[in-house]
Amino acid sequence: MWCSRFFAPSSGVVPTQGEFKIDSSAQIWKLPVRITLLKARAKGRFHSAGMRDVGAENQGGDAQLRKAVTHEPGPVEAVALVDEIEALLRGLPPLYSNMLEMRLRGCSVVEIATHLDVSRRTVERALNLLQQRLAKAASDSQG
Repeated sequence: MWCSRFFAPSSGVVPTQGEFKIDSSAQIWKLPVRITLLKARAKGRFHSAGMRDVGAENQGGDAQLRKAVTHEPGPVEAVALVDEIEALLRGLPPLYSNMLEMRLRGCSVVEIATHLDVSRRTVERALNLLQQRLAKAASDSQG
């Protein structure tokens, strides 16, 4: 069976009744190389699709966080913040504390993942968990 997707007719590989006829031993490597390249491209498309895409991270989406971080708290606010962070991180591994600290310093998810040698998705999950805990604490204090 001839598959023009793998070889152009000028490649020297000629199909014969469902098999490939190879004119020289150098041409035998063209088929596995071509297959490997196609598979690598397919994997590249897979890893750059949707939620897996590094470019999907919104660079400007943290304006509110940056504004809050640039505000200098007073002594009472600082103590309240430290208490809130300690309560937020209670029972979690130290890695979460490192992630939160880096995020509060303005690091992107990709920078945190690279620095801590974890996946981007791990960082996103940890930050989402912290955000959920913070929202629950806020709703508990209001109600």
